Amino acid sequence: MKVLFRASFVAVLLAGVVLAGVGSSGRVLAGQVSVKVGGVCVREGARDKVAGKQVVCVLNVKKQLRWRVVTAKNVKVVTGTTTTSSSTTVAPTTTVASTTSTSTTSTSTTSTSTTSTSSSTSTTSSTTTTTTTTSTSVLVGDRTAPVVTLGRSAGSSGVAKLTFTVTGNEPIVCSTLSGSEGVDFVFTRISLITSITQTTEDVCTISAQSTAEPGDTNPRASSLTAAASFSISDTAGNAQTVLTGSPQTIWVQRIARPVIALSATTETANLNAAMNGYTVTSTGGTVASYSLTGTLPAGVSFSTTTGRITGTPTVTQTATTYTITATNTSGSTAATFTLTVVRTCANGGTCALGETGPGGGIVFYVQAAGGTFTCGLNLASTCKYLEAAPVGSYVKRSWATDVSGNRTTLVTGADATAIGSGYQNSIDIVAQTGNVAATSAAVYAREYTNGVKSDWYLPSSGELHQMFLEKSRIAGLTTEGHWSSSEVGADTAIVQYFGGGNTANGNKASSDNGWVRPVRAFG
Repeated sequence: MKVLFRASFVAVLLAGVVLAGVGSSGRVLAGQVSVKVGGVCVREGARDKVAGKQVVCVLNVKKQLRWRVVTAKNVKVVTGTTTTSSSTTVAPTTTVASTTSTSTTSTSTTSTSTTSTSSSTSTTSSTTTTTTTTSTSVLVGDRTAPVVTLGRSAGSSGVAKLTFTVTGNEPIVCSTLSGSEGVDFVFTRISLITSITQTTEDVCTISAQSTAEPGDTNPRASSLTAAASFSISDTAGNAQTVLTGSPQTIWVQRIARPVIALSATTETANLNAAMNGYTVTSTGGTVASYSLTGTLPAGVSFSTTTGRITGTPTVTQTATTYTITATNTSGSTAATFTLTVVRTCANGGTCALGETGPGGGIVFYVQAAGGTFTCGLNLASTCKYLEAAPVGSYVKRSWATDVSGNRTTLVTGADATAIGSGYQNSIDIVAQTGNVAATSAAVYAREYTNGVKSDWYLPSSGELHQMFLEKSRIAGLTTEGHWSSSEVGADTAIVQYFGGGNTANGNKASSDNGWVRPVRAFG
């Protein structure tokens, strides 16, 4: 901006005389606004032009604005509108944004005083001062409306969220725009404007929602158009009612939302056993990702790619429902899966007939109504279940013989027949003086372990009868006689036949009808 000044006014400035008629201003601070040749240090009622010099505005303690001749570096240039009259008033400045400038100045001031008898001249030199200033100024006197243009982020989209921009040729105020339908914009296949954001000082970013439906086979035009009442202001308050580039259209074709189904919605998994899980099918749009709500038990994991829960649970848990959500750009759908983890019979959980017991055998007896029976050494313990050793344990032996192999001895205490008594019977038989392990059914049963448990024994006649009743659940049984640990006399013990189910007194020394199937009680 160029302003013509009279030479006399310039002389006044150079002398550092206080400008007449200049009031105070909170926006012009000492040492904070500087200009170079041809610029203006704007202040209401003040104007200057100093040819070949640089000047700085200084507000003194009396809030009077002085002009000083300075030498400056990195000086901020403030420009304004052009006037040609020497009486033109330059508009004041207003700080609207932040910039940073650092200036180093050396200032000198010369004053002259004269009396009736003598004259004197004094010169004072100041030291170098470094000032860091943060300010940006625009002319409040700006009377030109901004030029604004409507734009769009893309020509086509596969999502409902759309982005438009309003860009000005100077700083604009985005808060003067309304997102309400029909105020500043007209919507076509747009349901609403979700936000208007001041992205930069001259750009407003508009987020809008398209009404294009997921799965529509045809692209739909979503347009934003300036309304008849459109208006946006610049930072000086000048309103613009014309929007260049309006309307703007984005073609929208959204994929269908995913629709998923699970092959199974519940599972009761066994502790330390691989769970069956489920498979996922989708009849909607392609799934971009899966997510899970809920905390899985240790040993189990979830795939965000397949949507499956898999693994081997290592802790038990009660029935817990998980939500599996499938998502793509058009939306999401969910399905639920309930997982329960229980201890198996083999892990110390509840057992049922035919299940594998903790010793690796087959459960053939379950005490009724959840009750217990006496078991163990001296029948001092309680148990719930009986399991028979697996097939590989099947052998033929004599009941018990002494070292001569001919004579037998009555075993005191080995005559019990009840369920649970076989363990104590077997302990008594093995303790018989002169008992030979290579030929004794009880010794073989007590030495059997199956690599897991060491409390196997020769069953009592009552336990052996229960095995016969559940023989369909136990592999490898023959129809021949099986030794029980229940003694009848010095020479005989009870034999259970698995063909017709009858029992007989068998000769202890004979191995003809002496099949041995170890059992164990537990629970």
